[in-house]
Amino acid sequence: MAHLTADILIAAFNEENMIAHTLAGLANQQFALGQHFKVHVVANGCIDNTVVNARRAIAELTPHANLEFTLHELPKPHKMEALQYGLQQATSDIVFCVDADAILDENCIAATLLELKDPKVMVAGPRAFVTIPKNRKDTLLGHMQQLFNIRRDVYEGLRPMGRMIAYRRALFAEYPKNIAGDDTWVAFVAADRYGWDSVRVAQGATAAGYGPQNWIDYLKQDSRFKQVALQLLAQFPEFKRVCDEERAMILAREKELWPQFLSRLKKEGIPAEYVKYMHFWEQMCLENNQFIPEQLISTDGRWEPIRTTKSHS
Repeated sequence: MAHLTADILIAAFNEENMIAHTLAGLANQQFALGQHFKVHVVANGCIDNTVVNARRAIAELTPHANLEFTLHELPKPHKMEALQYGLQQATSDIVFCVDADAILDENCIAATLLELKDPKVMVAGPRAFVTIPKNRKDTLLGHMQQLFNIRRDVYEGLRPMGRMIAYRRALFAEYPKNIAGDDTWVAFVAADRYGWDSVRVAQGATAAGYGPQNWIDYLKQDSRFKQVALQLLAQFPEFKRVCDEERAMILAREKELWPQFLSRLKKEGIPAEYVKYMHFWEQMCLENNQFIPEQLISTDGRWEPIRTTKSHS
């Protein structure tokens, strides 16, 4: 058997519509000769056909020259416990975490491993984007989602966010149980111990996922994102320094990158005046998460599902 390159963890909760697509996306990656990955699909508390569809997809993809698949089933829906279970199965020096509904470029793994060749890098991953279906691209909701995609790409491409991240196994031994932002937590741990230079975005690769399909779910999701940061700072006050450093880095780039931002808006056909809507929306989400945090993130770290891939066929 080839030397184990990395373990890949996929915590899947009721992702019957996307799990096969995500596994196929892994199988279609650009692998180097001799690379070997163990893929751990951890289905947790699923009450749909996630397990059936994952098992079928694994059978269709096996044998694979570079991937070895294992399907695990846990009775309780809990992402952090599922990731911890997967981490306990991992034996390599590098661990990837991939969302069960991720849409991956074919070079996501290769680009991420390229960043991790630098021994100073502890966390890496491709840029993350929201995929906007054609029937929503010209709606106000579609424009707002694309607006945030562009802003993230231009201003905030400082750390990988969700979808896919990889880290060195030595970075930590255990996930915290009751948080919702596992990717943010991993990046903050690395930045706190080794500085922000240890966290890299893999260039030339993107990992996407479907966004909310209506305004109510969009408000829930964005409010939750802001609640995640507050939750992390409440549980890990030592992260305040790295959080402030990241914010300062973003602000330092803002004036320099403003022309590029406007150019991207024009290219995508999004009116520049929508920027004021973006600031209004962020303030609304900040206020929203002060009043209904228990509806956004439960005490065990889970969050209320939104209609994204759960309703895609």
